[in-house]
Amino acid sequence: ESLKLGLNLPMFLASLVTLFCGIFSGILGVWLYGAWKIAVPEYIKVGHAHGAWWSVLILLAGLLLPSTTLKPAVRRFVIVTSFVAGPLWQIALAS
Repeated sequence: ESLKLGLNLPMFLASLVTLFCGIFSGILGVWLYGAWKIAVPEYIKVGHAHGAWWSVLILLAGLLLPSTTLKPAVRRFVIVTSFVAGPLWQIALAS
């Protein structure tokens, strides 16, 4: 039996959304320190790191998703959750 590898495009886009959320929090931290000399709060640093980590996990899941034999509803749930989970996690960390 061969393993069907490929990249699921919606999962790739979800990875990019999560990565951009992490990049935004990182740029915010650099701007706070660079422009205003304000110490960067821990939740911004942790949110930046978690955004990068979540995006890698979502990208790996997007590579393996085409080879799985999931029902369409489960596959759709995984895709929708991957769009929402990373940004919501960063919001939860900030609050």
